[in-house]
Amino acid sequence: MKRSTFLLFAVFCATCFNDAVRGSNSNFRRGDSNLDGALDVSNAIQTLFFLFLGVGRPLRCEDAADSNDDGKVDITDPVYSLGFLFLGRPPPPPPFGECSPDPTRDALGCAAFAGCEPPRIFGEPASYDAGFGNLPSPTTGDLALGDLDGDGALDLAVVNQISDKVSILLGHGDGTFGEAAGYGAGGFSFSVALGDLDGDGALDE
Repeated sequence: MKRSTFLLFAVFCATCFNDAVRGSNSNFRRGDSNLDGALDVSNAIQTLFFLFLGVGRPLRCEDAADSNDDGKVDITDPVYSLGFLFLGRPPPPPPFGECSPDPTRDALGCAAFAGCEPPRIFGEPASYDAGFGNLPSPTTGDLALGDLDGDGALDLAVVNQISDKVSILLGHGDGTFGEAAGYGAGGFSFSVALGDLDGDGALDE
């Protein structure tokens, strides 16, 4: 075997090995193959349908269907689950009963698992000066969000109904905005909209 051929084969095998042990970093609960939040007979039925009938919901989380944690989804998985449910056999290996990543490296993955996503929360509210001086706040009218300076971060445009100005607050990309810059908008300004008016690929207001 030529040296170049051997090296190519070695690289190919290393790639296959890495793919085979990729594991899953997603949180899931083992045994809950239909993602309904509980391990019961419906999970075994879901896996059997998937294996032999090709019907029912697809396995969005293969790791969850791998009840015995042997690195593959086959007939032994619903058998393992039913043994736990009705024959007093040991429960599925972790993560079982609570959301957690798979501690075992294997070729299975988990695209999504309802109920195990990290919580999405908002930060503390923040106030920004819209650049309208001492005018009363009810005069602030419409607002619009868009990337006005092309840096990939959302910027804020706010219109004032009395001063007839539009203030632009450039976003920093982390949910915060810089100081307002005011622009004349003509009389009786009540709303603002963003769009590419001149066809140059950049937003205009």
